[in-house]
Amino acid sequence: MPSFTMPKFKMPLPEVKPSPAMDSVVEDMWEWADRHHLIAGEAARRHVVRTRPAWTTAVYLPLADEEHLRIPNRFMIWAFILDDNLDDSISGGGIEAAAAFLDELIAVCHAERRPRTDTGRALEEIFDGLSEGRSPQWRALLGESVALWLNTFVPEALASRAGRVMTIEEFLPHRRNGVCEFIFAHLQEYVRGIELPVAIRNLPALRQARELACEWTGLFNDIYSVDKEESVGYMHNAVLVTRTHRRCSTQEAVDIVAAVVDGLLDQFLAACAAAPAQIRASADYSPHVFADALEVVEGYQGLVRANFDYHRSAARYNDVATYMPAALAEGDGIRPDWSVAPALTPALLPDRSSACVAR
Repeated sequence: MPSFTMPKFKMPLPEVKPSPAMDSVVEDMWEWADRHHLIAGEAARRHVVRTRPAWTTAVYLPLADEEHLRIPNRFMIWAFILDDNLDDSISGGGIEAAAAFLDELIAVCHAERRPRTDTGRALEEIFDGLSEGRSPQWRALLGESVALWLNTFVPEALASRAGRVMTIEEFLPHRRNGVCEFIFAHLQEYVRGIELPVAIRNLPALRQARELACEWTGLFNDIYSVDKEESVGYMHNAVLVTRTHRRCSTQEAVDIVAAVVDGLLDQFLAACAAAPAQIRASADYSPHVFADALEVVEGYQGLVRANFDYHRSAARYNDVATYMPAALAEGDGIRPDWSVAPALTPALLPDRSSACVAR
């Protein structure tokens, strides 16, 4: 149970059932993560289990068959593991190691050089699989969506080192990128076998719907993860930002952020409602494109609802009071036992045997 009373959130969107292919990709997920040496020990493996990556992917992408669920599910476990390692490294002060590592991953996102780490090679493999048979613009879109997320870690680290807590006006656009949801919004096209014309995808209503979905998810996540994040000294959380600058209790800050969350949902639904007219007005309009684009907007709505259900059911957020004290005791008192901060893991550091690979 959280340390505060959880608000009642607005959620008019219908419940999403996970993809029937979920069970068929679980074994592949673990084998793939082990093949790339992504999981640093049994404590880390237990924490991944709490996170429920396969269920998360399946509810994010409920229309995906096994073929289209497998690679997104690999990205899901990759991202959860990386997120925990980098957040904990930053809390522990290991900024330089994290920044050097992020440079490689961002270069992979932009296809600028071949990776030299296990984690970088895993990401490159993901992008290759998700882009097969699609345009170069699609590959660039996926890379940019992940780079936006990766580029949030160092600013957070520098703010932590300076002892500075962002203001809410700084934090909201930062959190939009930091939640790593843009790629799953775009994967609504992938699982449907769709690649929207760029002009349609970039219509204001569709762009705003994606951005608001990410902002809603980020702040909703912050309420559910505030106890976990505060316990490791990670202050880049909307509740902690609000509590710091408003000088209020945690409960008051939660209630304030919950009201923002509900407002973001209203804005998101308005953007979705505006989409059909804008699609019809586009030079790229056709009945086929119109139908495809509406399916993708429906996917954005399903993604928001999926996050609503996921956060309420994952032990990662709901059992913090049970697992965190023991995890901290088994760790160093600051970082939990699954954390590899501040040195990161061998899987995150350069593979010297691959030094001949072009950078």
